[in-house]
Amino acid sequence: MCYSVYLATDSKTDLKKYNDNQMFFEKIEKNDEVTLLLKNENRWHVATGKPGCCSCGFRHLMRESLSLGFSKPEDWFQEEKAELESTKKIYNIICKLIANGYKVESLDVWTEPKPEDIITKDIEIKNISDDEFRFFEDYLFRFK
Repeated sequence: MCYSVYLATDSKTDLKKYNDNQMFFEKIEKNDEVTLLLKNENRWHVATGKPGCCSCGFRHLMRESLSLGFSKPEDWFQEEKAELESTKKIYNIICKLIANGYKVESLDVWTEPKPEDIITKDIEIKNISDDEFRFFEDYLFRFK
């Protein structure tokens, strides 16, 4: 059981150029019913750890904790340094794409979700700092 993060954009940029030892973009060649919820045509799975892995190495907010929203890491809840760094990296990639005029959306899902379980939310990324950003389980974010 793992998280999977997907990023979709109308940019033709090969996001593999951002691959490093923490984060790996893999082009989605075959969509399923959940990834088809993403409206932008260039869809990517973003793995952490190594290519082909899950996306558990990002900051995630579990469905049961959504009232916490976006927020900076807290002392009472230890988060791994690698999670914080990889989340900041993907945040900066999202911001860069938006600054260049592209549409961007993300989808964060736990193992085998159903399309009807996904909640769509518009996000003003400029109102969230890189320290506060995290993905929400079973949420599709459309960034503005």
